[in-house]
Amino acid sequence: MPPRRPDSANADYAAGVFFVFDDRLGIPDSLKSQVEAHVHLNQFGVEVFGTSAYPGHGQLAVVLKVAPDGRTYALVRKATQRDRRRQRGIFEPPSKPPPDGITAETLVARLDAVDAAIAEIRASREVAQEGDSREQPKHGGMGHNNPDGIDPELVDETADASREVRAALTGPAPNPLEVHRKAGRLRAALGKLGEMAERAPGQFAEGVVKEGGKLALGGVLAANLGSLMHHLSEFLAHLNTWAHHWLP
Repeated sequence: MPPRRPDSANADYAAGVFFVFDDRLGIPDSLKSQVEAHVHLNQFGVEVFGTSAYPGHGQLAVVLKVAPDGRTYALVRKATQRDRRRQRGIFEPPSKPPPDGITAETLVARLDAVDAAIAEIRASREVAQEGDSREQPKHGGMGHNNPDGIDPELVDETADASREVRAALTGPAPNPLEVHRKAGRLRAALGKLGEMAERAPGQFAEGVVKEGGKLALGGVLAANLGSLMHHLSEFLAHLNTWAHHWLP
């Protein structure tokens, strides 16, 4: 069997389409259409099948993969024993060492940093709420229900998503696809936090003008938000690398 080229060598991959066909197999367009219309991947992201439209080449496999940039796509190739085992839910550790030493353990350590940043935000908010309860501001801006402009529900949602991903990572037999799927909540949270960070400077300034003396506190809260976003971005980037390595 000829050595496999990287998926990025396929024209479909470069075009950013979902179904990427190993172009060395010369799969006819009619079979490509059948695959795209009828294949439904199982919960482990794989389907192994035989077809009379592709005689003499054994079974084909459609396997869900994660690109280095985090997008998912389905690679259609000749089925391997590893594909057949994966169809039964068996994910085998890669034979090569992980790039940059990124393992499940290092990902858990990145989540520890995310959780620490969340704890700092919650502690800062408690300080802000205590100050506002004493001052009882008459105007809007940094009111006591949300003194720093940081949505507490979003912070709680991020913490809950972190716990869910951690549980998937630390199970007895981690499913890299399941970890990647569950991390979707963290990706969504990072996007919302980015929007919040863009609004926050104006809210802090408004609070200083209306209530006075809260610039230092606002700066601390903004720094904590930036720290959370940094650690989330780092975790998600490393997760993409880890998942791509686990799903050859």
